[in-house]
Amino acid sequence: MKKLRLSDIEGVGEKIRGRLMEFFGSEEEAVRAILEGRVVEIASVPGVGLGKAYSIVRSAWELVEGVKWDSVLKTDGVKRIYEDLLRLVQEQAQTEYAKHKLRLFWPYPASKIGRVMERLEVFSEAKRVVEATSSETLERIQTALRRLKNFGKATARKVKGRVIVTRSEAEYAKLKGAGVDRYCNVFLVGEGERIRDYAEGYELAVLVGEAGEEDYADNLVTVLGGWRIEDLVPEVIISFYAENYETVEAICELAEAVFDLPGAKHLDALRGELDGEALRKVKELIGRITSEGDVARGVDPELDRYKEALRRLNVAVAEIEAWVNETIRSRLAESEAKLRGEQIIKILEEARTATLEAGKLRSYLPPEVDEIITHTIAEGEKKFCEALRISEKEVLWLEGFFPEEPALPVSMIPRKVSEL
Repeated sequence: MKKLRLSDIEGVGEKIRGRLMEFFGSEEEAVRAILEGRVVEIASVPGVGLGKAYSIVRSAWELVEGVKWDSVLKTDGVKRIYEDLLRLVQEQAQTEYAKHKLRLFWPYPASKIGRVMERLEVFSEAKRVVEATSSETLERIQTALRRLKNFGKATARKVKGRVIVTRSEAEYAKLKGAGVDRYCNVFLVGEGERIRDYAEGYELAVLVGEAGEEDYADNLVTVLGGWRIEDLVPEVIISFYAENYETVEAICELAEAVFDLPGAKHLDALRGELDGEALRKVKELIGRITSEGDVARGVDPELDRYKEALRRLNVAVAEIEAWVNETIRSRLAESEAKLRGEQIIKILEEARTATLEAGKLRSYLPPEVDEIITHTIAEGEKKFCEALRISEKEVLWLEGFFPEEPALPVSMIPRKVSEL
């Protein structure tokens, strides 16, 4: 038989043909999906639906098999028996995919006795394999099958803090054509403009093309020609696996279980097509991310430490501010300064809303008071570092978190907290 084309299939007009090709990427992929009986995927094509999808697949199979699907089901009684048997079998299916695939099976006429015997061989083999497989392995397979879903297409999301720049108009056109601008900002750097100016304000700037001496910036990396979109925005790949995390995980578990099953002709053929090593690698790599697309805990201890510090940040700020204020008040109340401790506290509270310069206010305060405030704030900064488990080299990040002006209550500077 000649190669099947979409236009050969009954019920596939120009509009449906165009939509199928757009959805699957090409006519070849669309035909493959139809011949493989991927009903749910086909039904997802705009304007198709489940009923139409069944009709398209059956029409295609009729062309390939050279027989009509209802050639044996001549009477209403026989059709009812067929439907009842089909429902019984479908009840045992572990996935929606299997239920829809079973719906596509129909009885062959006597002229297709060879195909009938092939089916009997496959199902008899499957029965023997199940009977020879341990209940633990069967449970593993059933659990994994229940988790299977059709792959979802990851939604394009803007990557914060990323910018792609190039001096080449040709590369800029390629970047736009590939849809890179759906994920992050893309700029064409004009003559006389500096790349470092474009990079400023971003966590990471990617230059497509060669960099000159004047293009250096701490946050700039260079990618030469021949790039792929994932070279510039790895999040494209990560988001796909995050979107389909459970399904990919289940596929890997199924593959492992398949290699544990007893030997059988068709099962051995399936195992021969599976790349066990690649699937093990996929399982290992997907274990490094979460279903939200973040780096999983335990992959990078330093990143874990930063995440934990960020998680504790607001609580730490509140606790340290409370401790600093309570301690300053307590120490001032016990102070033997010329001004009574209560008076000093009142002055500091009023200073919070006053417009006095820090130096001028300090000139009114006894040295002991200034020392109490300065020393207590220094202790508070140290406690803040300990609460966030900041390393010695990172202590500089926390400098200047408290205002220089003596006032009560003491509060950390919101801008500094946000920057951290």
